Amino acid sequence: RGMMERDVLRRARRQALQDRYQEAEQAKLQAAEAARVEEEAAVLAARKEAARRKREDAIHAQALLQKREQQRALDHQRALLASLHYQRARLRFGGIRPWSRFLSEEKAGRV
Repeated sequence: RGMMERDVLRRARRQALQDRYQEAEQAKLQAAEAARVEEEAAVLAARKEAARRKREDAIHAQALLQKREQQRALDHQRALLASLHYQRARLRFGGIRPWSRFLSEEKAGRV
């Protein structure tokens, strides 16, 4: 009778060990799956962030381009105006003056 009890105990212990082992394996699998899901989410978030940054960069580049274009147009207008001003001054004073002298006189407000 003692042997049967020992056998039952042995079986119960073995079963308990097996159950514990299976639980540990299950926990490992679940942890691996959770890590995989988390990594996928992180990759997705990184992609989303990269796309957003790319969009913002494109908008920024477009704004810079427009600003540069406006500045170029403004500089062109300014140059045209200065040239016209110079031509008018030449006509008014009836002689050809050097551009540099015209500019210095313009600064002084004598044109």
